[in-house]
Amino acid sequence: MALQAQNDLIAEEKIVALGRRNQITLPNEFIPKGATQFKCKKKKDGTIILIPHTSIPISQLYFWTKRWQDGEKEASEDIQAGRLYHFNSAEEAVQFLRGSRKLKRK
Repeated sequence: MALQAQNDLIAEEKIVALGRRNQITLPNEFIPKGATQFKCKKKKDGTIILIPHTSIPISQLYFWTKRWQDGEKEASEDIQAGRLYHFNSAEEAVQFLRGSRKLKRK
């Protein structure tokens, strides 16, 4: 039963060759976007596990995309130019967003 459970976790498998200096080439489709390194673990049964590793956690890679960084730059420029508003309550902010934009910029 344990072997069946392990096999259920496998999405895809391929055989790779071991090179002259113990190097392997991973198939491109196995490498997550942004991964530049892999943590290598050896289990007691001899199984080798490669875990994608980046200096930035994979769950946060979106922050470093061009689209996100462009948005960050635009927001910073708006703040520096004074293009922002101050609200004393959430209700005031909602009113502003619904169209009664009578507040003065801060």
